[in-house]
Amino acid sequence: MIIKVRKYLIFGVNEDLDVFYAKAQKSGFIEFISDRKPSGHLPDSIRVFVSALKIMKSLPVASKKLLFESSEEAFQTASHVVELHGKIEKGYEEKRVLSVEKARIAPFGDFSPDDLDYIRTKGRLNIQFFSAKAGKGDELLASSPDLVRVAREGDLDYFISLNPTLKMHEALTEMRIEKPLGVILSELDAASNSLHRMERELKELASYREALNEELIARLNEYHLDSAKEEATMPLSSESVFSAEAWIPDSKVGGMFELLEGLAVHCERIGIEEEDRPPTVMENTGSARLGEDLVRFYDAPSITDKDPSGFVFWFFALFFAIIIADGGYGLIFLALAGYLKWKWKTFYGASKRLFRLFVILSLFVVGWGVATGSFFGVELSSNNLLKKIAPFSRLVEAKASYHLQQKDDVYQEYVHLSPAARGAAEGGQFLKESPAARKDFADDILLDITLIIGIVHISIGMLRYARRNLAGIGWVCFLFGAYFYFPTALNATTIANFLGLIDKATGEIVGRYMVWTGFSVAVLLALIQKKWKGILEVMNVIQVSADVLSYLRLYALALASSIMAGTFNDIGETVGLIGGFFIVLAGHLSNISLGTMSGVIHGLRLNFIEWYRYSFEGGGRLFNPLRILRSKEE
Repeated sequence: MIIKVRKYLIFGVNEDLDVFYAKAQKSGFIEFISDRKPSGHLPDSIRVFVSALKIMKSLPVASKKLLFESSEEAFQTASHVVELHGKIEKGYEEKRVLSVEKARIAPFGDFSPDDLDYIRTKGRLNIQFFSAKAGKGDELLASSPDLVRVAREGDLDYFISLNPTLKMHEALTEMRIEKPLGVILSELDAASNSLHRMERELKELASYREALNEELIARLNEYHLDSAKEEATMPLSSESVFSAEAWIPDSKVGGMFELLEGLAVHCERIGIEEEDRPPTVMENTGSARLGEDLVRFYDAPSITDKDPSGFVFWFFALFFAIIIADGGYGLIFLALAGYLKWKWKTFYGASKRLFRLFVILSLFVVGWGVATGSFFGVELSSNNLLKKIAPFSRLVEAKASYHLQQKDDVYQEYVHLSPAARGAAEGGQFLKESPAARKDFADDILLDITLIIGIVHISIGMLRYARRNLAGIGWVCFLFGAYFYFPTALNATTIANFLGLIDKATGEIVGRYMVWTGFSVAVLLALIQKKWKGILEVMNVIQVSADVLSYLRLYALALASSIMAGTFNDIGETVGLIGGFFIVLAGHLSNISLGTMSGVIHGLRLNFIEWYRYSFEGGGRLFNPLRILRSKEE
């Protein structure tokens, strides 16, 4: 639910300023209006804690939890963590440079710089080091007695040259060696030991992680309180009175006056100015609260929007279940949820809501699997209990009975492929004699269901915002009319036809009238509401139709998931027990991963793109009151 906000002027004596703001922060329902643009920069004393906690996230959780004796000790520890992490990063870079240098000079072996100086002074010879592509220096080697090849590694040859004077060889690249291999190895060893000590110390500091987090929260609360108080103005020269403007939700106005009791502070409601940007206050519980998290993930509703949280949540759960398309996968999700609950015992705040969302999605997947009789891609026999109780199977049999009774071209097609089906007396027997019909009918019904869901989903959006866009009423009529009319035009049979809700002939007549009536009403209402600009509503016939057809992605993804599951089962069966087990396991895990990604992406997309187009304005700013932050919130 989206709650209206009111703008209030708050004023009182300066002596009560600190007490008032402290009580306001504790109550957590007042957003003070600031004239300053948010800088986005926190004080250095807070950023140190943020950086330290980011570093500690990568460290293993310490079994022992330590506390600080003072706030200053906490700051020193956070600073030390940041400093230590910087040294470790610098140490790794130093180690990398030394490793590269070691690999570069290793072919020449170890030697002493004193030996080189002795040869240079006593023997009056200069030693130079060269490298070249393998084989490139062979001719030069034969004509230069001063040149000696000392090693070949990979595609490089390594040479040394002894000459009274420095000499360059055109085919070779001279290598400068500042430190011999022995020194490099010593420095590498020292760098590794230093890194080991610093990393061990950093892991020991992980015992302070929770204490640092608590100190960060305390400093943030203090910073937010001070920032809010700085926004208070002193309208009198004596600075004895302060004033501030704030946004307060309608549902909390009573609490505001209770908060002011005993204080020389008052508030008055004032008008919202044109340049003001009121925040959006969302208050939801239960499943709608889970939907609110999904809504916030995409965009904040405007203050004129109707809260879409409940609709987004339930339709997302339905779309996700259809795309996964397998009850067995839902059982795996539930098992994973059970393990997470056993592992962590208690969840808090956003983690708790995410866990509840995961459990509900898992239950929806299991429910859809029961409804369709689909578990781990296994083709259940018609005598299987799950198959018998599945509503989807009842629909398939009803469709078969319809074509059997009509003796239409669909019936003729399948009896031509399976002559034994000609003698069937009822739909179940017809399907038993013609397995191809069972599969095709199931696919047709799934496609039909996704179209119905698309029509219903978009119609709900249009009707929710009918006052804002009157043309939506006409388009709802148009969509249902198209569903009734087009089966005749396409020579198809819908669920409404074979369940006896409306026959094809009647559907064609009623549907045609609904299509044209809906289209005309939509354009007429658009002209009434938008004047001459409403003529552009004619173009929306393409947009509305395309949006409904977009829901066919549910059918396509569900069908792909089912085919992949069955294919992996078939491959595993042909390979053998051991190899087949691993193929089936890997295949289903891959299918679950792909299905989960598709379910999340497309399940949200149908809400945020197709549905939001007709029932969401967005672009709002979420309510951000002055409140006390806590490390663990329910």
